[in-house]
Amino acid sequence: MQLLSVLPYVFGCISTIVVGIYSDRVHIRGPFITCCAFVSLIGFTILYTQSTPGASYAGVIVVAIGLFPTIAVNMAWAGGNAGGVAKRGVVLAMVLGFGNLGGYVL
Repeated sequence: MQLLSVLPYVFGCISTIVVGIYSDRVHIRGPFITCCAFVSLIGFTILYTQSTPGASYAGVIVVAIGLFPTIAVNMAWAGGNAGGVAKRGVVLAMVLGFGNLGGYVL
């Protein structure tokens, strides 16, 4: 059963590397975050509407493909816009801290 968790992480890792390379190459972060968020929204829609195990597993893979790069690219975007080492550290800590507060809101 644990072996089923490998595939979403592999696809999420590959999509994070590909999106990170392309967003660095074109020096644009926002459209990549938006597109990946839309892909994860499609995956969550699949998870919400389907009840069969195979379709739900495919939805989990689609969510991982879209969700993993958004976090990495968002951190790169926030860190790249902060000047100085101390400011960059504070900005990255705030992004992580406020991002983790979403669990308390829901």
